[in-house]
Amino acid sequence: MRVGVYLCGLDPTYMGGLKTYAAGVVKGLVASTRGHQVAVFVSEEVGSEILKQLPDASRATVVPVRMPGGRLIDGLTRLPGLERLHVPVRNRRMRPISALLESQCDIVLFPLSFMATYRLRVPSIVSFHDLQHESYPEFFSWRVLRDRRVRFGATFRHATMLQASSNAMKQEALRVYGHCVAPERIGVIPEGVDYEAFSAEPGVDCHKEYGVPDEFLLYPAQLWHHKNHLRLLQALDRIRSREACSIPLVLTGGEFEAAPAVRRFIVERDLAKQVFLLGKVPYAALRALYRRATYVLSASLHESSCLPVLEAAASGSPLIVADIPPNRESARVFKLRLFDPVDVESIASTLSEAWGARYLNEQAVGSNREAARQYDWPVIADMYLEAAEKMMTTLIKQSSASARSCVKP
Repeated sequence: MRVGVYLCGLDPTYMGGLKTYAAGVVKGLVASTRGHQVAVFVSEEVGSEILKQLPDASRATVVPVRMPGGRLIDGLTRLPGLERLHVPVRNRRMRPISALLESQCDIVLFPLSFMATYRLRVPSIVSFHDLQHESYPEFFSWRVLRDRRVRFGATFRHATMLQASSNAMKQEALRVYGHCVAPERIGVIPEGVDYEAFSAEPGVDCHKEYGVPDEFLLYPAQLWHHKNHLRLLQALDRIRSREACSIPLVLTGGEFEAAPAVRRFIVERDLAKQVFLLGKVPYAALRALYRRATYVLSASLHESSCLPVLEAAASGSPLIVADIPPNRESARVFKLRLFDPVDVESIASTLSEAWGARYLNEQAVGSNREAARQYDWPVIADMYLEAAEKMMTTLIKQSSASARSCVKP
């Protein structure tokens, strides 16, 4: 079977969960022992970066893609009153891409949330990573909100299979798009982790490189509003005022909409000596920070699932996370401390209690690290391939049945 992975649109300079996910899927597919051919469709810049991460690049074909024109007209179809034109205009514009995918693939994976084209004569699996815009529309500009609603709507109507990374995400999708997608079209396949990389001893001295203390909390997250940095900082400020305990916090991730408010709060509350705002850090340095962290945090208000849970578990760092449905799901597998992400007092009391018990996490660390093995990317990629094989088997049976019905007695 020829499996295509469509990564056009992935920004090579972006450092975050979506890029980690896309690279992990490709790496897992290439490492699979099922024997399928893998073709990765990318821009030239992304292609060279993906190749660097593959243990055996010879097992994957990297196909450079030149995007067709008409992007402006395509974008206009997402404006109010023009939505009905989106699918036909997109299909016409992306006709060369459809032909390319159909000529080289038996099935196409779209790991970046949306279909590139809605008219494909081969099956498709689309990974949708969150529907945050429906739960927190206030975090989006009207243009981005329109864009997401139109493209998600078209994708949900036309994808052969939609992949959710948690049962909670599947239920949210059915709540929003249940009018155009049946439950059996949404499969649950969890996110994965590069277990070998995160469990290995890192080659970076993060104390020397970044000046972080020997003990610290690590929150690896882009500075977006839904990542909830402000309440986390308010909780640390409350602990310092009430208990005279300054718990160091290391923040990594790109600066987006929430960055000005985060920086302002750090200055106003004099937290600069306690909060280390590192921005984007190289992959090796991030792994080192995971390994050295006293705890890894996730305070996010909304997720489909939580990559830091898997990465911290593989690294051997205990976890403190927001009590949201996907994390409650993860708590059935991993040992997690949970807090109410909208209650500053809940965050503060959980962090304070955990910090006081920070030398008593050995059992949880061992349990989590062992559990993380089942989320290694080759294991997760096999779940994709199993779903793809079932699709192909179903199509072959349908084709055979159709052919038999056309035979005259």
